[in-house]
Amino acid sequence: MAAAAVAGDRLAIPNGWLSFEPASFDLDPGETQAVEVSLTIPSSAPLGDYEGILTARLAAPDTEAPGTAAQVGAGAGARLGFEVAAPTLAHALVANLTAVWANLGGWLYVALAVLAAAGLVALARRFSIRIERRTPDA
Repeated sequence: MAAAAVAGDRLAIPNGWLSFEPASFDLDPGETQAVEVSLTIPSSAPLGDYEGILTARLAAPDTEAPGTAAQVGAGAGARLGFEVAAPTLAHALVANLTAVWANLGGWLYVALAVLAAAGLVALARRFSIRIERRTPDA
């Protein structure tokens, strides 16, 4: 059993967040087996929408064993989606600023340099500095 990624703009569910109990089992014809699925989201998880397909597949038969033949496999799946949201407004603000910083990369430093230069130009226009030479009084 596993969680497969879904195409789209949602985040894939990382390996290790889902666990299955039992993880594997054998069934005879007509039998069923309940499987408990646990989702553990770490506190450091990136915020966002996550989606995946929980899949269960028949194991491939051992075609090397005597008396076995190749078989067509089967499986089942269910879509799982959830959102990891910030617990408070402060957390959301920090997460958004961190995401902006990461997405802008080197351009953020260029933007800060342009803002600093614009601030210096504004200060220079507001305050005039005049340098003159004084001559001694005769």
